[in-house]
Amino acid sequence: MKTNNRFLLAAILALALAFIFGCSSPGGSGFVSNPSSSSGGNETSFAYCITALGCLPGPFTASTCTGQLSNSCPTNPNPTYSLDGVWKSSTESIKGRIITISGSIGVFSAFGTINALTQSAIDKGYWKLGDQAWRNITSTGNLTWSGQFLATQYNTSNPNVAIGTGWVNATFTLSADGQTLTCTSVDGSATSIWTRSTYSLDGVWESSTESIKGRIITISGSIGVFNAFGTTSALTQSAIDKGYWKLGDQAWRNITSTGNLTWSGQFLGTSYNTSNPNVAIGTGWVNATFTLSADGQTLTCTSVDGFATSIWTRKQ
Repeated sequence: MKTNNRFLLAAILALALAFIFGCSSPGGSGFVSNPSSSSGGNETSFAYCITALGCLPGPFTASTCTGQLSNSCPTNPNPTYSLDGVWKSSTESIKGRIITISGSIGVFSAFGTINALTQSAIDKGYWKLGDQAWRNITSTGNLTWSGQFLATQYNTSNPNVAIGTGWVNATFTLSADGQTLTCTSVDGSATSIWTRSTYSLDGVWESSTESIKGRIITISGSIGVFNAFGTTSALTQSAIDKGYWKLGDQAWRNITSTGNLTWSGQFLGTSYNTSNPNVAIGTGWVNATFTLSADGQTLTCTSVDGFATSIWTRKQ
């Protein structure tokens, strides 16, 4: 009887060892030190969680593996989420508003839909593109942050006239897929929904380049149209007089993303004879690159040959 017990014990031990080694990581090690743990790197991080029902891929800590008897072990119990990036609101009252987050700060990249009060704040300079919209963003959990958002102050006797700004305490909650962000004031009176987006040139751009200062172009998709000509040279004025350039006509076209902050495209140029350089004889399209600043507020348009460069600032 004792011999049978010894054989049974040996068989169980061999099976257990086979199971453990079968669950080891591809590199042959079932666990590694976790330098990011709160214990200063002493916590064991398992490549596989061995349960009564089989091996579950890790990494897991000992605490998350202990007691797990089914596939309820999370595939990543301690993911690192970030709000860094571009966020566009789908909330009707501020639809199209874009905020770009970097670290603890979010800045206005586009205002989108605005009400009379917000327009008053913009007109008075309380709200400006590139200014802070959210601040003090601090992680409070895997999917939650605390922080503050910018709000406009007013008198109840005249609710559409801005008299200043203030900061409202808020919570930020990220969806599990990292694509949707909900911003809610701590008192629950205001909530907005935001979707992770990419950098976009859509909006209104005004040139600060001296030779075309005040020129305004509005971009939508792959097209930019003239809204104002601003400063014009004798040649450009000739093109306007002859109807080659008209407000509402295309100024930029074929705008195509080539990276997070770069686009290719073409801008409208004016043709002339070198013998009479101030008289327009037609128009043509010049290949160009468009480069956006990291805060989404400044756009540089440069001809591919490097001959012409202009600087533009986002207005809306």
